[in-house]
Amino acid sequence: MRNLPICAALLSATIFMSASASATNIDFTGTLDNVCTLTVPVNGTLQINADGSELNSEIGVADSAEVLVASIGKSSLEFSAPTFDASGAAGFEADNPVTAIKYDGDGLLGAVSSNGYTSVTTSVEIPNIIATKITIDAKVTNGTKSFADGTYKVSTVLTCS
Repeated sequence: MRNLPICAALLSATIFMSASASATNIDFTGTLDNVCTLTVPVNGTLQINADGSELNSEIGVADSAEVLVASIGKSSLEFSAPTFDASGAAGFEADNPVTAIKYDGDGLLGAVSSNGYTSVTTSVEIPNIIATKITIDAKVTNGTKSFADGTYKVSTVLTCS
């Protein structure tokens, strides 16, 4: 019976403790690492126009280039100034050739556009989360000279960062 006061004290302490409030913080954390990837590039093709003054990816059976963009976090796309390579056309005579590209986004990137052809490096911001396709076209004019038989190439570098 001597332990009765100890048991009573423990019981009252247990009752007292269960009546008191308890609180703890519940935190949510997250780290956003901007991710931007370019996948499944499809190169385009060029065709000459009827009078021989222009190579263009929008003429006849020529094809636009396409690339898929997947981005999480604020990113930007940069298209380098296009370059022209006529080394595959031995008879080509340059007359101040002008090389240009244009690009347009599909879906959520519908507002991403070069607004026509451009010959300079361009950048455009893209939304926080996106997965869509960008279509790129190219053209080359050669002053008053026409294009000789051979292989021509227009290149641009697309960077997503």
